[in-house]
Amino acid sequence: MQIAAMILGILSIPLAITGAAGPVGFVGVAVALAAIVLSAIGMKKGEKKGFCVAGLITGIFGLILSLIITISCTVCYAKVKKAIDDGTFNETIDSLKSLSNDNSTNSTDWEAWGNDLANSISEGAQGLVNGVEDGIGDFANALGDALKGLGGN
Repeated sequence: MQIAAMILGILSIPLAITGAAGPVGFVGVAVALAAIVLSAIGMKKGEKKGFCVAGLITGIFGLILSLIITISCTVCYAKVKKAIDDGTFNETIDSLKSLSNDNSTNSTDWEAWGNDLANSISEGAQGLVNGVEDGIGDFANALGDALKGLGGN
């Protein structure tokens, strides 16, 4: 049990870092919690303390990291989606494009750079929103299927 706690604790850290990829962040939280619980059980049973402490420390670190990254990405996603829905995102893109049309620069390099940057940001943000929505939908479907399986339906 103590080795499983340590392995889960270690696994929770890369899962936390990949939490920006959507539902994987919640997996990092679950794995970190499992590591913490297994470490606590192992310590109460008097198993090898070194592995239990390693699992506990890495599990706590993975949990904190998972929560920070998952919450940050969720807030960022919500703000980008709101800006797209409100139309303020396009205004921001247009203002970036207008920087390239500033008469004081007289440089076509700046114009091309501004247009490329604005288009890249716009495409990237829309891709982020679509990817997160798809990922959350897939995660919800998988979770629903798993819960149905547990219920015997």
